[in-house]
Amino acid sequence: MGSKGETFHGALNTLLETSSAHGLPNIHRSKSQIGKAAWTLLFFGGVTLLIIQVCILFSTFLEFGYSVSLDVRFDRSLDFPAVTVCNINPVRHSKLEMASDGFRELFDVNYMPPQSSFQGNTWQGIPSGQADASKSPASGIGGTAQQAGQQPTTPAAAGAGMGAGPGAPTAAPAPPTDVPTHGMTTMADNGGLTSTSSGSNATTEEGIVGWDAREAGNFFMKQDHDYLKEQRLISHLANLTDDERKDMGHSLRSMLLECQWKGYPCSPRNFTSFYHYKFGNCYTFNSFQFGDSLKTNRPGPLYGLTMELFLEQDEYMPEITEAAGFRLVVHDRDVMPFPEDDGISVAPGSKTAINVRVVTIERLGDPYGNCTQEVTDKGNIFRDRYGVEYSLKACERSCYQKKVIKECECFDPHYPNTLNGTTHPCDIDDDAAQACMSSLEEKYKEGTLNCNCFQRCNETTYLTAASSSLWPSDQFQDKLFRDINDRNNDVREMLRQASPRDWVLKNVAKVEVYFQEFNFQYIKQSPAYLFVNLVSDIGGLLGLWLGLSLLTVFELFEHCGTFLALLASRLYNGLRGNNRRSSKVQNVKIFPEEDPGVSLQNY
Repeated sequence: MGSKGETFHGALNTLLETSSAHGLPNIHRSKSQIGKAAWTLLFFGGVTLLIIQVCILFSTFLEFGYSVSLDVRFDRSLDFPAVTVCNINPVRHSKLEMASDGFRELFDVNYMPPQSSFQGNTWQGIPSGQADASKSPASGIGGTAQQAGQQPTTPAAAGAGMGAGPGAPTAAPAPPTDVPTHGMTTMADNGGLTSTSSGSNATTEEGIVGWDAREAGNFFMKQDHDYLKEQRLISHLANLTDDERKDMGHSLRSMLLECQWKGYPCSPRNFTSFYHYKFGNCYTFNSFQFGDSLKTNRPGPLYGLTMELFLEQDEYMPEITEAAGFRLVVHDRDVMPFPEDDGISVAPGSKTAINVRVVTIERLGDPYGNCTQEVTDKGNIFRDRYGVEYSLKACERSCYQKKVIKECECFDPHYPNTLNGTTHPCDIDDDAAQACMSSLEEKYKEGTLNCNCFQRCNETTYLTAASSSLWPSDQFQDKLFRDINDRNNDVREMLRQASPRDWVLKNVAKVEVYFQEFNFQYIKQSPAYLFVNLVSDIGGLLGLWLGLSLLTVFELFEHCGTFLALLASRLYNGLRGNNRRSSKVQNVKIFPEEDPGVSLQNY
């Protein structure tokens, strides 16, 4: 190989003799071929295992996993959360008189349609054989007539003869019918069963519809009647202006009887309002709109918010509002509350104590997670309407509403309209609109709606625990009754004919919201595997499998540099030799035949 081959060989010997790696010197020092082979196998086996484990380390690093730590911290002063309260009843019954005839016909059970509703021999869809009974002055909206001195009848039996039981009185003449009612049970107009029996001069309407009868036919394919009625109310309210909806709901000046913050009085002026599709007017204490947050430096009910609330149960809508009480939410003051999801129900005739604990969450962003630092999302329809900051629920509902408006050409009445009156609410009775909305809901469940909604990287939430007791006590109710009578003019008229005990139990509730303790949970996500951990673990594997250290790595770099220099030198010398050989045939000049001289220049 000449001198150049000996140079490579010498460099290799130097590497094997002087390397601090444990395996290489043993290969060089071993006298037998078996020893050299054994040390060589061990060395390359270590290299193989090293490569495998280094690949595993890189895979772990590129997963960008994180760990979650829970720390319990203490602060002597905490920001008080926002408290939102809503009356469960969305519309006051007295306000229905100012509504349109179509609205009242749907939702006011006391509404009597104008005479123009009579058409031909029918009235409101009741067959002519039943019209006379239905038009009776004593008949209610349900079609049951009963006058003084008369036996009750039902639409199913009206005009059909009262049966022929022994001793039964003869009913008033009625149009003939081929359907006997003696001792039989028939379906009533309201879906219940109407039963008649011999020997009786009365027909009783009983809601005896068992599961066997209800499950027959297309029972599971039809939406519930009460659900449809509630959805129609929501849709009708969405067609009104903000001022009209606010006027129809419960006013805070009537609803709030007493308010205290840390023992100091507060009033409706300390609340902001917004409209909720299910509960109507909702009111928020300590909203961000009042500037800096209220702070409290002690736990317990004496250092929180106390409210006495008036229910106005006489104003509840029949057949719509099935429960009586309030819905209360404790939430971050900068985000939109959703009482239907996060609220606590407060019953009248009780004192509800709500103790609060703070939870602060710090999440990792890209590449460890997909949280967002954005708190002023321009696409948030709730921010456009109320000025609130970003939240996951607000983002999802905003995205869904925009998709509904774009694809269904109407808006979901459960959420604000982004086009400010330029489109109409989706009708619950419009099959095409409902099919479109159902399709979008399925896309959302499958994650194909492309909303790109993520949790906030820094979030404060509030854990609540509620307990209640009977309120007021027997000894306190008279004082409470007098105080309420003196404070609220709207209530005074109602109290004149009411007994204190019954009225308070049905119409008044007390709520206390306070911090349980000043310890709060701090939840933080931290990277589980950093780059420095990767380098450290690779160094440990080098030492384990090959006996290498950081200095040994630099030795290898040095020897690699030596080999590269030798290789470059050989390549350079080889190219130079080729150039010299090729230069001998250059610069050849060919003279014409008459010039015999030939010049060859060799160099």
